[in-house]
Amino acid sequence: MSISRMRRRRPAVLLLGLLLMAPSALADGSAATITSSPAPIHKGKAFEITITTEDLGSPVYLYTWAVGGSGKIEPTDWGGAMTDSHKMSGSNGTYTIKITDFYGFYNSNAESFKNMTKLGFIARSSSKQTADCFVSLTDPIFSGEGTESSPFLIENADHLNKLAATPDLWDHGYYYRLTTDLSLTGTFDGVGSLDKPFRANFDGDNHVITNVTITNSASGISATGFFNAIEGASISGLGLKNAKVTGTTYTGALVGYAKSGKVERCFTSGTVTGTTLAVGGLMGENHAASIVNCYSTAKVSADNAYAAGGLVGKNDTKASVDHAYASGHVSGKNYVGGVVGANYGSISASVAMNQSIAAADGSNFVARFGGNNNGYNIQQSNLGYRNMTLEESEWGNFGHHASTETDLTAKTTYQNLGWDFDNVWRWQNSGDRQYPVLAVMSGQSDPNPQLTAISKTVADPAAALHVYPTVTDGTVTAECADGIALLRLHSLSGASVINISANSATSVTADCSALAPGIYFMTVVRADGTQSVVKIIRK
Repeated sequence: MSISRMRRRRPAVLLLGLLLMAPSALADGSAATITSSPAPIHKGKAFEITITTEDLGSPVYLYTWAVGGSGKIEPTDWGGAMTDSHKMSGSNGTYTIKITDFYGFYNSNAESFKNMTKLGFIARSSSKQTADCFVSLTDPIFSGEGTESSPFLIENADHLNKLAATPDLWDHGYYYRLTTDLSLTGTFDGVGSLDKPFRANFDGDNHVITNVTITNSASGISATGFFNAIEGASISGLGLKNAKVTGTTYTGALVGYAKSGKVERCFTSGTVTGTTLAVGGLMGENHAASIVNCYSTAKVSADNAYAAGGLVGKNDTKASVDHAYASGHVSGKNYVGGVVGANYGSISASVAMNQSIAAADGSNFVARFGGNNNGYNIQQSNLGYRNMTLEESEWGNFGHHASTETDLTAKTTYQNLGWDFDNVWRWQNSGDRQYPVLAVMSGQSDPNPQLTAISKTVADPAAALHVYPTVTDGTVTAECADGIALLRLHSLSGASVINISANSATSVTADCSALAPGIYFMTVVRADGTQSVVKIIRK
């Protein structure tokens, strides 16, 4: 006999009263369906259930118990459940309750629940009730409660895989925090999907996940990334190093498709390959999310795809990108850019520092910063690497190159764009290399090696001689406001390999692509006759 039937027995002296009650009160409990979040419910963790049935009137309370084998836990008697702590919200046949203190609600503890496998529920009013409803009960996956103050803790690769395999844990309202750097082996399925996006909050806590490998060869529309798809999610403080992500449509190292939400203080490196639509180093398609203080050095390969960008493949009308950069090589078929392939939204204070990009011959939508530039997008205070090269095609007629006259190896350049070097970014000094990385986070990737830090000669610092890049497989440029009379390049043996008469030009570029790899010395003779020598490495 079910618990619902036992609880509804009445003494015989009440027979007349029972005969006068509505027929539904005399019958077995009303048919009902139940859903829970998460499903199954995790022992000791917060959960929410919704019971759908006929209109039970008001107020409605929850009677509940736990079962497992021959054991049972009944925290209250039938009447004792009609209290405010058990009161359900809702009306017209749909009733919900959220339990935040699991063991307190059941007046029990973890040891008592050790063998419990199901939770039973009945929604009841003073005159009606549902039939018994059951939800499976499982051991907890993570430490923490999944709340903002006590998030679920991701402590190892197994936790990541369980998160990816448990869609009920992707719901809005859950909070996750990564507790350590991780190195993954094998393939990872990614979290979320187009049908059920990740809607929760993921705090990387400035940790880095290395060697993420994700492969999706599904035909048709799909999304591929560490987070395959998100909606209203918050992702912050997470680095993906040496990721290898392969998909078809909507492919990005961190996020494949962002319906909405926010991604901040994240970076990616490695390779991203897509075959059809919207491929980006950080995100494939940004439909209506915001990307803030992020960067990608990942190589993006989308030779047959529309919309390929070093950071974002496609940035839609309600999407935004602020204070971000990309530096990886990008190849695509149409709508190709260093930061964004196709942009219809807003991008500001961001930088394309890619060494090179490639686009199929004949493309009209390929440019240093973004493949297109029209009235549908807003692009403000963006910069592009002046020596970025284009392979296969020619620069398109309708793209966005951004300003290319600014020194991308000077900290002041980024400060002038409003980048926060007190709390968010750090200016990295690595020998002759200087570039911006995210503060605190370790294991970050060096961006474009062509952007070697400017060498200021000690012979005459006041002349402000700039030579860049000093490590190259292409060109080297010397700049001096006082004018340059002559530029010479010598091998280690002293042989002159390049000799350019500059006639007091303020900028002179030498093509080193035909030189053999090795060390060379550039002598710059300024217009006033003073000289400076700078070491050049031909890769």
